[in-house]
Amino acid sequence: MVNLKISFLFVGLFVLFGCAQPNIKSGKSATVLVKPPEHSFLLSQSQNDRVATSKLKRIKTESFVKSYKNCNKWYQQYGFEPSTIRTCGRIRPKGGHYPTGIKPSYKGILLERILNLKSSYFVYYKSQLDRPGAYLVIYDKKTHTIQKSFDLKNYEYPSVYHVRKAWARQSLDWAEIEDNILYISTSGGFPREVNGKTGFLTAIDLKTNAILWRSQEQKSNTSFVVTDDIIVTGYGLTAHQDYLYVLNRHNGKAIQTIPLAYAALDIKQKNNKIYVATRGYTYIFMITASSPSH
Repeated sequence: MVNLKISFLFVGLFVLFGCAQPNIKSGKSATVLVKPPEHSFLLSQSQNDRVATSKLKRIKTESFVKSYKNCNKWYQQYGFEPSTIRTCGRIRPKGGHYPTGIKPSYKGILLERILNLKSSYFVYYKSQLDRPGAYLVIYDKKTHTIQKSFDLKNYEYPSVYHVRKAWARQSLDWAEIEDNILYISTSGGFPREVNGKTGFLTAIDLKTNAILWRSQEQKSNTSFVVTDDIIVTGYGLTAHQDYLYVLNRHNGKAIQTIPLAYAALDIKQKNNKIYVATRGYTYIFMITASSPSH
């Protein structure tokens, strides 16, 4: 009887820690993204000279309380697909179901979040507690196959932190690929806990795996929109002033800083308008073009 109980206990622990979870076989190993600098970075001076002419002009502010309980209503009201599939802010999809082809684990690490992009699912796998390990896996929506996978181990922890390691951990906020450039937003912990080194948006050339640029710290901890020559993102925390940032797509420099009453929870684009969801308001901006300065 004792041996039987021990056997059941071993099986239970085996399943609990994901050892019995089926892993995805992509045929290729994940690309390890090179370790980024813990400051703003620009690979080439020529990028610094490229001017972004697009700007945002606020045209409307609507009262709408967006929370984890009613987030789907916000998407329905403004005609968008949810940014995260069925999760509505939860770690696991509602009902426990995943889109076709997506497995609950990758290389033994459990699924954390599914990002819903136009033709792909960007799936973020992240180990639990203090154990390191994080991957971004990109699935094609039509074929249900893995197109690319990235090892994010070099983006997980700042070099200096003043809290428990798990609380200083940097997580993936959002990611997109445009013109063979991977843009990723990572953040985690309060700025004072990590020497301010959080909230970066990084551009990576997928041909060379080189970092093209990295924004200043505390510029992004939410989703973002890549459009024309700009990237629209936001950064905000409790008891801090919240902002929407417009970055130059060529070099990551902030060209607009727009105060918000609440932190941006999601950012969407429809035609030439940008919609910013917060827990108190929906901000609507028009994308306008200005003449480049000389």
